[in-house]
Amino acid sequence: MILPLGFLSAAAEDVSEMHALRNTGGWFVAGEFVASGLVGFLLPDLVLGEQPETLTCADAWCEVGGFDTAMRDLLRAGNPKPVGTVSHVFTVGLVPAVGAAALIVPAAIEGEAGEGVADAVIMVNAFLVATGPNSIAKVTARRQRPAFHFGVEDQTEAAGHPDEEFVSFYSGDTTWAFALASSSTTLSFLRDHDWAPITGISTGVLALTGGALRVTADMHWTTDVIAGAVAGTAIGVALPLALHGRKQGDGATLVPTGNGFAIVGCW
Repeated sequence: MILPLGFLSAAAEDVSEMHALRNTGGWFVAGEFVASGLVGFLLPDLVLGEQPETLTCADAWCEVGGFDTAMRDLLRAGNPKPVGTVSHVFTVGLVPAVGAAALIVPAAIEGEAGEGVADAVIMVNAFLVATGPNSIAKVTARRQRPAFHFGVEDQTEAAGHPDEEFVSFYSGDTTWAFALASSSTTLSFLRDHDWAPITGISTGVLALTGGALRVTADMHWTTDVIAGAVAGTAIGVALPLALHGRKQGDGATLVPTGNGFAIVGCW
């Protein structure tokens, strides 16, 4: 999870020797990238099929609970439109930038810049994989965005985009931010980077801020953001652990088995 860029000034001697991970060769990572892209962008089309051109609350999710209403009243900005733009700066700007730097810089210091780049691509792969289920959920849940619910969509970034009305659940930006944050953090701990805790705190804070701003921008309910954080974190942790754990004999790692996962390796 993610305090910002001060860790880049840490001395080289503070970075511990990297652990070797499984499946970080160029061909494997490139193939994983292609497969992740298919999951992110082709799977929704295959699963969803043809959708109705127009929706109303008669066939969509428009009911709102007291918790979401109270959180909107608490967090909504007086001028939400620019807040929407700022939220994207956090979720798909600062989080991946800090996460990638946290993977590439310590690897480069160790003379393993290629491994750092591979880790950054794996982080992007988690982002792509998380996109597919989110797209499916948005279309199938058909939840109305808060600004449309209260008839103030013209005050938000959705102004002039009526197709944005029923795609509130769950927050894509929050999903992306937490997938990027959790995958970069997981890879940092697998590599045993000394900066791994800082990576987790800094990316987590940035992702959480971006998610909260989606509520402030009146584009999502708080439960949309919570669900996005859970989904993104689950994918961001699972993908590196399942495919890129530490090589046997280089510390413990979590590997998939027929019954789930098992810890293997030695210390």
